Amino acid sequence: MLAKRDPPPKKLPKHLSPDEYFVLCVQYFWLGSLRMSLKAAARAMAGHSTYGSQFLSLYCARSGTPVNTIKLNRIQYYLVLVALFAFDACLGLVVPPAKFVWNMAGTVSAVWQNAGTWLDSKRNRKNASTKTSDSDEFDALPRAIARVSLPDGLSADEYLKLGKQYKQNGWITLSQDSLARAQELAPDTATATDARRYLLTKVPKPRVTLEVEQRNLEGYHFMAKRNLPKAREVFEGLMHDYPNFEWPYLNLATAYYRDGQMEQAKFLLRKLLSINPDHAEAWDILARIYAAELDIPEAQNAVAKALELYPEDNNIKTLIDCLAALN
Repeated sequence: MLAKRDPPPKKLPKHLSPDEYFVLCVQYFWLGSLRMSLKAAARAMAGHSTYGSQFLSLYCARSGTPVNTIKLNRIQYYLVLVALFAFDACLGLVVPPAKFVWNMAGTVSAVWQNAGTWLDSKRNRKNASTKTSDSDEFDALPRAIARVSLPDGLSADEYLKLGKQYKQNGWITLSQDSLARAQELAPDTATATDARRYLLTKVPKPRVTLEVEQRNLEGYHFMAKRNLPKAREVFEGLMHDYPNFEWPYLNLATAYYRDGQMEQAKFLLRKLLSINPDHAEAWDILARIYAAELDIPEAQNAVAKALELYPEDNNIKTLIDCLAALN
């Protein structure tokens, strides 16, 4: 039942067995499609899936969660379906207006920022003759650099936290500098060990320019909007210009993975790992892909490598191990 297979279809099939619906529930879950996973789970529970019950019991036992096996009767099953349809309808009504307002806010912010930049440049040109050479040199610096320069006087723990925040924002050089500062201030401590591990396994190795960071963020925004062609264009351009920069490979692989294009995603992740074998996030996504394909041994190997490099939440490993125990 849990043999390796292709990604699930975009639309939930009809007239499958309860165990087949459980398998689809697992695959949709690993692909990040929560609504489809819930729909498949409802059908699996309504048919009293044997695999589903065994998996739930194993997971509760290994994670310490109280066992509460749910079996739906026909009325309960239809109530769950009605709730899911209502949830879908609510999302259809709420999400489009929310996205419109969000995009309009971004447009207004960009226009306001451009207007401010234009006014500032006009004011700078008008007062150029009265400025000293030092002042002129400072004003010539990009404003983005002046705003986000690494602050002084923080503790090692604060630099560690700041380095992680910089990484989440896509500010690579600042993340590298902040994590290095944390190690300098508190060598041979747990803080230094965490900073060193995070720098090794989460942050790109090469130092890149602000322009490269901005191009990567542009591609990431296209990816977040599910605009795969535009994201691919940006990331492939970065791969061509900066072949040792890990993030374009990771981001495009993630976009392919979410779109169900597993072979393309695995190809990019393997390429990334040939550049940097210690990239924990690449191993983590690879584990999710193998789990979605129900290639459980490969998923176990990948998640074990990810946790070896950067120990975090073991929940993913528990889920994969429980699937392995069903075979």
